[in-house]
Amino acid sequence: MHYKQRYILTLCIAVFSLAYSSLQGQTYPYVYSLSIYPPNPTENDTVKLIATDMFAVCCYQPVNKSVSFSGNSIKVDAYYCTPTIVLNVISPITDTIVIGLLAPGTYNLNYTLATSVDSACMAFMENDTASISFIVTPVASQCIADAGSDTMICNSDSVVLGGAPTAIGGTPPYVYSWSPGLTLDDSTVANPFTLAYVPGTDYILTVTDSAGNTCTDSVYIEGTSWSVSSVVPDTTICKGDTAIIFSILSSAMTPMTYLWDPDSTLSDPTIETPNAFPSYTTTYTVLITDAAGCQDSTYYTVFVDSCSGIAPVANFICSDDTANACCFNFTDLSTGNPNSWLWSFPGASPSSSTLQNPTTICYTASGAYNVTLQVSNGSGGDFITRSGVISVGFAGCICSDTVSIGLKELSAVHHDLLSLYPNPMVDIAILDTKAALLNTKLDLSFVLYDVLGREVRNLEIEHPQTPINRGNLERGLYFYQVINGNAVLKAGKILME
Repeated sequence: MHYKQRYILTLCIAVFSLAYSSLQGQTYPYVYSLSIYPPNPTENDTVKLIATDMFAVCCYQPVNKSVSFSGNSIKVDAYYCTPTIVLNVISPITDTIVIGLLAPGTYNLNYTLATSVDSACMAFMENDTASISFIVTPVASQCIADAGSDTMICNSDSVVLGGAPTAIGGTPPYVYSWSPGLTLDDSTVANPFTLAYVPGTDYILTVTDSAGNTCTDSVYIEGTSWSVSSVVPDTTICKGDTAIIFSILSSAMTPMTYLWDPDSTLSDPTIETPNAFPSYTTTYTVLITDAAGCQDSTYYTVFVDSCSGIAPVANFICSDDTANACCFNFTDLSTGNPNSWLWSFPGASPSSSTLQNPTTICYTASGAYNVTLQVSNGSGGDFITRSGVISVGFAGCICSDTVSIGLKELSAVHHDLLSLYPNPMVDIAILDTKAALLNTKLDLSFVLYDVLGREVRNLEIEHPQTPINRGNLERGLYFYQVINGNAVLKAGKILME
């Protein structure tokens, strides 16, 4: 050994001997104190161990520390020794060791102060162990209420409110309060169920825990309160004819889906108003489903007659209801003496009528609307649909249609041979029927209507060119029909200036 090394070792031993001698009369620990920070930790605090040690000055720097856990027992080992030559005999060391976040509970911590055998300086020092116990307390959380998910229900169906569970956190047990409670079986339980549906109800849940803390949540219950009318007028047709069948709905959540049965004699069993062409009397049932999955059903009977007499031909006009904004009156112009009428006004209020001449049919939303008239008598039936006859928009509320030019006609040839000119007219117009038409020996007549559907002219056609005198008729738009018996050969409109 080199003499300088011997000198250092000798000095270290000597210093330690002095230090050890100075501790005579004391007992271990070299660990003078242990404490926990914060003094009263919670589960949200980072726990730290603060140790104050006392060493001989030649070895006081920590070179290694470790923390290990076994359940609620914590072991901390600290190893020291960095040889140095200092005149002080004794030096305190305060060391902070991070333990970390701990779950609520009581913990026992054992701290061992060990020396490194690498240093001859520490060969004379003994290991020392100290312990400390402490409690980590829980932090009470805020309660969380769950009123459940917003739900769509059908008509008078019932639904259970609340989550699974309805409340968590805080300090159980809980007290529940639902509002409004009149439509619930019990407004003080976690999961009540609705007794009656009130459209668009927002149920508010208030939860109070045992510590007096409250939390709230709400759930919105929407529903479709609609139904299909069970009193849908039936219709009668002649064998070989076609009828439109439909249902009468209260307001519902669109889009709607339809399924008619039987479907073999329907144009399309999945639409609202299919054409029916049964060869014998048939009752059709329709199942209607709205956008929320709610369903209802009704039926419609089409009676089939042999029709030895003359079936009616449907026709109508519309006019403004001057006493009510955006409302219209409808006038039946059907021929063949119908005794049953069924009107359909989609998008209007009312949406249907069985009157011959319904009035005050009102529209509120912008758009173009169809109107359907179905007529019948003991000899058969007929229908007519005007597409976009009612227009509601920036231009106002307009009935844009006149007497239909789409009526049933005996022959396309007859239709083409008929003409009325000039149009517009001033005093006289000529109805040109052509000689070829007269050779068929048809019993022709000319009928003129004003915009209210009132008959203002009725002339027999006896010549190939028949003059139509204006007479005392006012300026405006008029509608005409050329009729053979009870069949309409041609229909149109003419403007008088």
